[in-house]
Amino acid sequence: MWLTIIRKISHRGGTFQLRFMQYPDAKCKWTLISTLRGIDANFDEWLRSQFTMYHENDIDIYKNKTQIWLVFEKTFSAIKGLVTYRPIFEEYFYEVLRLLFEDNVMYLEFRSTLPEMYELNGSTYKSEDTVRFYDDVIEKFKRTHPKFVGARLIYAPDRDNNNQTFNNIASILLNVKVGHPKILAGFDLVGQEDLGAPLLSYLWEVKRIAKLGIDVYFHAGETNWYQSNSDYNVIDAILLGSKRIGHALGLIKHPVALEMIKERNIAIEVCPISNQMLLYVDDLRNHPASFLIANGFPIVISYDDPSLWNVTGLSYDFYITFMAIAGRTADLRLLKQLSINSILYSSLTGDEKKLALQSWETDWGIFIENIHSVIV
Repeated sequence: MWLTIIRKISHRGGTFQLRFMQYPDAKCKWTLISTLRGIDANFDEWLRSQFTMYHENDIDIYKNKTQIWLVFEKTFSAIKGLVTYRPIFEEYFYEVLRLLFEDNVMYLEFRSTLPEMYELNGSTYKSEDTVRFYDDVIEKFKRTHPKFVGARLIYAPDRDNNNQTFNNIASILLNVKVGHPKILAGFDLVGQEDLGAPLLSYLWEVKRIAKLGIDVYFHAGETNWYQSNSDYNVIDAILLGSKRIGHALGLIKHPVALEMIKERNIAIEVCPISNQMLLYVDDLRNHPASFLIANGFPIVISYDDPSLWNVTGLSYDFYITFMAIAGRTADLRLLKQLSINSILYSSLTGDEKKLALQSWETDWGIFIENIHSVIV
C-alpha cells in the first residue's frame, strides 16, 4: 500500500490519501507504508487514529460543529482509498454484515454515495458496478446465514450538486432500478446541512426522481438552528414525500409538521451517538426524541457512521436510547416496539414485512424465555 500527503510535509496532522497500486503513478509523491513503518515505530498507531474520531477527551478536542465536520470529512477522505479497493471493499462490507448479524440485526438499509472502486492495476468501475458488488456480497452472506433477511441500498450522493451532476445522479438511479431493482430502496442527499444547499433548491430534481418510481428517505433537520434553511428541510422533506426522515432534530419546534408526521405515518431515524459526537446534543437526556417517544411518534433507532466512533453494532444506540432518552418507566415494551418499528417502517414489501415479523417474533419469544430463566 502507498500513501501520499496532500497537505503538509509530515504525515503528522496532514491530509493524506491511501491507495493500493502495483506501481505508483506520477500524479503524487507516493511513499510505501512499509517505508513509513521503518521510519516511525508508532506509524500504525497513528494511522489507525486517522480512521476514527473517538477520543477519551472528545469534549476538549472538538470545540464546535465547523471544526468537527472538517475532521469528519477528513476522516472519510483518509479511509476512502482503503475501502474503495475492490477486494478490500468486498471483505469490509461482508464484515459489516457479519457484525450486524452477531448483534441480531437481520435486515439492513444503508446509505451509500456509490464511490468509484478500483483495482490494483489502476482500472476503475462505475457507480452501477459498486451496486453490483454490494449485491454480490449480500447474496454471498445470505447463503451462509439463511436467517439474514437481506440489505437494501439508499443511494445518497452529496447534497452540494449542480444540475449537471444531478443529471448523472438520475441516470445512475435509473440504471440501478433497471439492473438491480431488488437492492434499491430509495434516494437521499447527505452532507452538513447547515452549510449545504437546502432541499428546496432540488425541488425539480427530486420530482424527476419521483417520476422514476423511486422513494426518498431524506436527511433533514440535522441542525440546532431554528427557522434556518437547514431547519426548514424537515418541512420540505415531509412535503416531498420522504418515507422516513433522518435526525429531524428541529421537528419538535414545528407543531404543524408534527401533525403531518403523524398523519402521514413518517418515522424519524434517531441516531443518538452520532448526534452527540457531532455536537448536536450534548446531554442525551435532552434529545428531541424524548418528546417523540413520550407522544407516541414513530421512530426507528439507527446508527450513523458507527466505525468513526468505534461502534460495531446497533445495540449501543439502542442502549443509549433506553437509558438516556426514554423515560424512567420505560421497559421491555419500548424495546419491543422499537424493534418492530425497524421492520414496519422499512422499504420491504408487505409480504416481506410479514415474514420478517414472524421470524422476529420467534426470536423475541426465545429472548423473553432466556430472561425469565435467569430471573427465576
